[in-house]
Amino acid sequence: MRVRACGITGFSGRWTTRPYIVVDLDFDEVADAERFLGFLQTKVWSSSETAPALAGAPRTRILKTDEEK
Repeated sequence: MRVRACGITGFSGRWTTRPYIVVDLDFDEVADAERFLGFLQTKVWSSSETAPALAGAPRTRILKTDEEK
């Protein structure tokens, strides 16, 4: 899945307290974010072959900015 096809309009990331990383992706619509999360859950995180460094179940959040509420 290509970034443009996912609807991602921006990206930033940073390490927090190990073993966590915060990845901030911008989408025009919440539905685009939900669709991308579904892709990660079903195609990437579902297999140790596609996510060999994944330890345990990922914890995710879709957040709206004040402008979107």
